[in-house]
Amino acid sequence: MAPNKKTQDRYFKIFDYKRQGFHPAQIAQEMGISESTVKKAIRWVADNALFFGKEDELRVAIAEKERELTLLHQRLQQLEEGWEETTRREFSNGSQEITTTSKFSPSAEVALLRLIQKAKDEINRLRDLHEQVQRKPEAEESAAGFASELRNVLSEMESRTVGND
Repeated sequence: MAPNKKTQDRYFKIFDYKRQGFHPAQIAQEMGISESTVKKAIRWVADNALFFGKEDELRVAIAEKERELTLLHQRLQQLEEGWEETTRREFSNGSQEITTTSKFSPSAEVALLRLIQKAKDEINRLRDLHEQVQRKPEAEESAAGFASELRNVLSEMESRTVGND
């Protein structure tokens, strides 16, 4: 039985980490999963490589950008929430003054807002490309090239982990 789309996206992300040179143990730690799950995902991607194409790559890229956008929104929220400070001053005549000040840097907020907009633009661009690819089926030789790259990464992984398991 084939994994659902969400699981496939996760498998592609794992494979992308592997393609970037990460060891399965590092990938497992980064993603909070077991090393055997990482190896299972890489094996599944390699075994099914001929069935994947540009559409799948774009779907994974969109999912990754959406994850990045979520993280940027979380950072912005932390910036806005975490930097308020309330101070209380007492004067010699017995009066008090309570002030609340915002301690975040406006330039940091602007920088995050720019990154958020850039991520949104990239997601829209990727979605447009995804729609175009869905209308035009991909050539078989491109899928074969992708499969060849997957096999190379898998064999490299297996040669590095022989005796390390």
